[in-house]
Amino acid sequence: MTAWLEESNEEDKAKGLGEAYCNLCHAHLRAHKKDLERHASRDKHVSRMQFLDRSQQRALDQLGVVAVVTDEAKRTDIRLAMFIAMHCSIKSVDHLGELLRTIGQIQKNSLANIRLHRTKCSKLISAVIAPAFLADLVADVGDSKYCIIADEATDCSTSKFMGLCIQYHSKTKKKMITDFLGLVQVVRITGVILADALKEYLAKIGLKMSNMRALGTDGANNMCGEHNSFYSHLKQEVPNLQLFKCVCHSVDKSAEYAHRAIPGSINFVLRESHNWFAHSTVRQEEYNAICKTLNGKEPGKVPKECDTRWLSWMPGVEYIVSHWTELRAFFTARAARADPKKEKTIIELAGHYKNPATQLYFLFLKSVLLDVNRVKMEFQQTNADITKLYSDLRILIFSLAGRFLKETAIPVVDQEGVVRMQEINALRQALNDKNMLLPLDRASFGASFALAASTSGLTPHELQPVRNACGQYV
Repeated sequence: MTAWLEESNEEDKAKGLGEAYCNLCHAHLRAHKKDLERHASRDKHVSRMQFLDRSQQRALDQLGVVAVVTDEAKRTDIRLAMFIAMHCSIKSVDHLGELLRTIGQIQKNSLANIRLHRTKCSKLISAVIAPAFLADLVADVGDSKYCIIADEATDCSTSKFMGLCIQYHSKTKKKMITDFLGLVQVVRITGVILADALKEYLAKIGLKMSNMRALGTDGANNMCGEHNSFYSHLKQEVPNLQLFKCVCHSVDKSAEYAHRAIPGSINFVLRESHNWFAHSTVRQEEYNAICKTLNGKEPGKVPKECDTRWLSWMPGVEYIVSHWTELRAFFTARAARADPKKEKTIIELAGHYKNPATQLYFLFLKSVLLDVNRVKMEFQQTNADITKLYSDLRILIFSLAGRFLKETAIPVVDQEGVVRMQEINALRQALNDKNMLLPLDRASFGASFALAASTSGLTPHELQPVRNACGQYV
């Protein structure tokens, strides 16, 4: 068995794979005699054992075939592989390599010698280019202090990975660098497993754990919870480790929590308005005809909301507000000839579009989400002024609070500075004090909301639930 059996490496053992490894079948096995004998008797293994005796197969050089690859040809292959890694899928190199080879044969230059397809290209990327770039990155970091940005993910094959980026000050380039550090495969995404995987990976590539100064993650509990999280386990190794949560994720989580105050019918209208047109060309053409009749323009498609990003409501909300008249006319006309037993969705949608309260909710959401989404997009910029970002965040917080708080309840420490915890605590205290809140009829829900409410025909008693829900939202 010694010809095909070897011990699994430590990384595979840590992932819970078998202690033994068959290098013919590329399979992990339990290090038990019966398991190994059972594997050795399988047809797949027996068929591959026939090719294990290399004395039966003559080498190419024994047959007079000698492949001479010059250094220039190697550099050309690496440059092409680098281009593919940056701009295309690896499969594209099959066509590109043959195309360049044909051009080289026509023009009679060195391109005629290109022999690069996806197998060779993928190996060049993984075994030559990636290790070289990683070594240069680690050498540039050296003994400098650095921050790690980490996030976990599951790919289409249900394999779990932890993606890592590093941020540090480069002494050679004299500027802050944020670069991709690597992907680490894990069995589970619990805090302790992620922390151990990071420690092992940093030791493997040669970065000192003690030089890590901060950790950036999303707001997931397994990443930055108070107990038994990725951050808490790392902090045991690095006591001064700082945690930075992603502001975009935090804003999105806030929006998710706030949406609970809005009736479920709004989510229904947003979701089903898209679904109604998504898979029917006939419905789209009928809707386009109504839009051309009313305003002479084609409306475009209703945006789809994202199930995991609550601020993705913004494009859909904005579309429905700007095309409210056309959508109401379409769904009303379509519901008039619908079968009540078979087409309940269209009848329910038409009912919501006829309800003035539904329009008020969408007008309010647009006025709030427009500012919130703008701040979130600013935080996603690559090169942004951090002072301006937090100044804009402060303006957003105070503008939302100013909609429902009395002027005397809003603390002002610095008109143009960044947000401070002193101000946040004062705002929190004021929001919990009913005496500091404006009456709902005096609160600001946006100019469009006020105009639509005055012409909606709803009584003050009917407007009260709408104002209450919008107030709870903020």
